Amino acid sequence: MNPMMQSSPKSLHRFLWATGMSGCCMTSLVIPAIATLSPTSWPEAKPTSEIAQVLPDPQAILSLTRFRATVNITNQADRPIVYAVVGETEPRSLDKGASVTLRNLPVPTSLLLRANDDATQERLFFSINVAADETAGVLNVTVADENPNDGNTSVYIDTNGKVYVD
Repeated sequence: MNPMMQSSPKSLHRFLWATGMSGCCMTSLVIPAIATLSPTSWPEAKPTSEIAQVLPDPQAILSLTRFRATVNITNQADRPIVYAVVGETEPRSLDKGASVTLRNLPVPTSLLLRANDDATQERLFFSINVAADETAGVLNVTVADENPNDGNTSVYIDTNGKVYVD
């Protein structure tokens, strides 16, 4: 029989001492049993469609084939930039005025962009413009200079081909 169910105060004291709860008052022992929720009284979960509504509007939408994308990056910034596709490429440098094409990237995928100010070594932000190409699954990304602390550093393509810039 459960010691809590016994009517003897001495048994209850032994149970409290054995469980390390001897300093607790009896009401604190009862409250957890009263406060527990039965599965029928759990709060109702919000539908996932409500969560999706808080996302910003995508800046482009790709027509994907086999969950793969091609990304063309053009650097119009005044300095070289470093880019990487999370989980796919090591950081690589892209010179000022240069372009590169990244093929067969699995989606979802994130493209990270970085540059530092030569004088202060502070991280710089960019103006990132994205546009879906006429060819299915191809995204054109143009990186340009932006005022410090006012811009973006990443591009995300989700499994539906929606493109977000952050």
